[in-house]
Amino acid sequence: MFIDELTPERRDEMIEWMAGKVHDWGMITPAMLATEGFRPISFLVSQAVHFVAPMGDAVTGHPYASELGFLLQDRENLDRFMHRLEELSEDDENGEDNEDSNEDDAGDDPDDGCGA
Repeated sequence: MFIDELTPERRDEMIEWMAGKVHDWGMITPAMLATEGFRPISFLVSQAVHFVAPMGDAVTGHPYASELGFLLQDRENLDRFMHRLEELSEDDENGEDNEDSNEDDAGDDPDDGCGA
């Protein structure tokens, strides 16, 4: 399967899934630091991901690598990811139970129905 763009709905699903995993693992602060450090080279890394994506997509049978390449290509997506991490962190500080974080969703598949 070949994709040539990432839809806004799929982008939001991927960001929500990644932020949820980071939150579940208790790694919000390290993820925020890594994302900020990664920002200057995100486009370069996205191009490297696009280069290896055909092989990764063939192995998995789904265009996960291609989608990741498109996600990293736009720095605004890093801002969206950071904003979501900040929201989850604030929810934790306020003691709120986040409805978007579902502990029954313990799979490692970003296409397992998170958000859609």
